[in-house]
Amino acid sequence: MKRKRTLTIFAVLMAALLVFSGSAPILGSSPSVASAATFDVGDTVEVQNTAAAGGLAVRVPTPRVTGIDPARPVAQPERQWITIHGSGFVAASEVIIRRGDHRFPTIPRDRTQFVSSTSIRVFIGMPDHGTWSAQVVNPGDRQSNIFSFTVEPPVPTPRVTGIDPARPVAQPERQWI
Repeated sequence: MKRKRTLTIFAVLMAALLVFSGSAPILGSSPSVASAATFDVGDTVEVQNTAAAGGLAVRVPTPRVTGIDPARPVAQPERQWITIHGSGFVAASEVIIRRGDHRFPTIPRDRTQFVSSTSIRVFIGMPDHGTWSAQVVNPGDRQSNIFSFTVEPPVPTPRVTGIDPARPVAQPERQWI
């Protein structure tokens, strides 16, 4: 279980770059700041003074997707874990998966694991082979690039339908069947 800490800022900040040393929920203090977001160890966010708006604003990084693992997943009806690699991911990042032009609903939180600012895991079903894509969206609608990948067709399971000769004769030496 992750330990959470509340971050309190006691200074007037003109602009600062803040790197957290522990998990901290960040709450906007003005209506112009979007909903609360939680950031984890290693997350880098920009904090700006928005005195005219009445508080502080947190600028969440724009994510970037650079790859997935496995690089070429195999189509299967059951869900499977896919790791999305890149940068700028935060604990509140969401993942969108597409198959061609079809956009699937955002992956639910119970099937998304934030690993680090460079990795997110998702548990998804990919029953069809072809071109798929992944996109990461951070709070504040900060959208990554759309990363395309190929889902391979399943490898057919070999099936024995008969042998030749149909009735091999038992003998002490090797024989071809």
